[in-house]
Amino acid sequence: MNFWRQQLAGVPTEIAVAHDRARPQILGKRGEVAKFVMEPERRQALTRMAEQRGVTEFMVYQAALAVVLHRLGGGTDIVIGSPVAARVHPHVAKLVGLFANMVALRNDLSGDPSLRSVLERSRDATLNAHAHQELPIEKLVEAVNPVRSLSWNPLFQTMVNFRGADWGTAARDVTVSGETTVVPLPMEVDVSYLDLNFALNVTPSGGLDVSVVANADLYDHETTRMIAQALDTAFDAFVNNQESRVSEIVLLPADAMAQLMAPPAAAVEPVTTPSVEGSEETKLVLISILEELLEISDVDPEDNFFALGGDSVISIQWSTRAAERGLAMTPQMVFECATIAQLAGAVDAADRVVTEGDSHLVTPPVQSAPMSASGLSADALAELTASWQAQS
Repeated sequence: MNFWRQQLAGVPTEIAVAHDRARPQILGKRGEVAKFVMEPERRQALTRMAEQRGVTEFMVYQAALAVVLHRLGGGTDIVIGSPVAARVHPHVAKLVGLFANMVALRNDLSGDPSLRSVLERSRDATLNAHAHQELPIEKLVEAVNPVRSLSWNPLFQTMVNFRGADWGTAARDVTVSGETTVVPLPMEVDVSYLDLNFALNVTPSGGLDVSVVANADLYDHETTRMIAQALDTAFDAFVNNQESRVSEIVLLPADAMAQLMAPPAAAVEPVTTPSVEGSEETKLVLISILEELLEISDVDPEDNFFALGGDSVISIQWSTRAAERGLAMTPQMVFECATIAQLAGAVDAADRVVTEGDSHLVTPPVQSAPMSASGLSADALAELTASWQAQS
């Protein structure tokens, strides 16, 4: 816990990278997808370089991604999320169950370092994060306590996932007798819970399939394609130009870079965070409930819920108790309002809507992802379901 508090102290609230549009109030989940392939020969050259430098293949990929995010306007303090197995103890190594977790890799791009230096920093950041991978990401967010919003993911808005094993579709035995086999199913993901998601998968031929899924609320398809192209170029730069400074790397043609760095257009749904303070009565009710839930006192109307130690669970409890007191408050409002005073204003506005007989307008929009996370089409999923039912 102490490691992560120190490691992520002062991280940027958000890292905005080449957005086509400003953030909406609630970030959706529809994605724009762009792909490219690293041929086996190129990957072999990259892995040889990694071995010579004493780093892993993944460290090269995440370092290259950090450089791309930096060059596309992300600043010098780049935090990237990455999934880990979290099976660090021998007694859980072969235990069936989900232990997966997320770690935050903080990359320092200050001082216009050489790519060699970036790679060394990536190695240190990755090793330190993996050595402390057991802390659940939910507890990590609570410990660091960043600003929360429905408009961005806390701590990091970009994720990279490297799958080093070949998951080709050929059947393989999972028992010594050969009586049980498994056939991996190809999966196409076009859902983006963050701003940017990068998936790197080793192919049966020894190459690498790279998929970039960008949140469609922020990015157009053409921008997604150019980000993928920039990453492809960055991979080669780490192999061939390690002594070059980050600023010297040509990731894209000048006109493409200018297009990516242009100011974003208006949001798909403009942000409408309430700026009017609520009534004194509403503020007092909200504060009294919150003080009970957090077991604190002297809460001020200008305080921020999360800065006081609140979390998503407590926001639900807060909303429930407020509703019991006759206030039209929802957990979503807690994320949308910077202060309790603003929250009181949003609650009062919702109360007025209820009073006027349009209570359906108070219900917060429900964000939902497709039920099929398998990557199968509806017909293929129905066929697979029918097959399971026939065998049961």
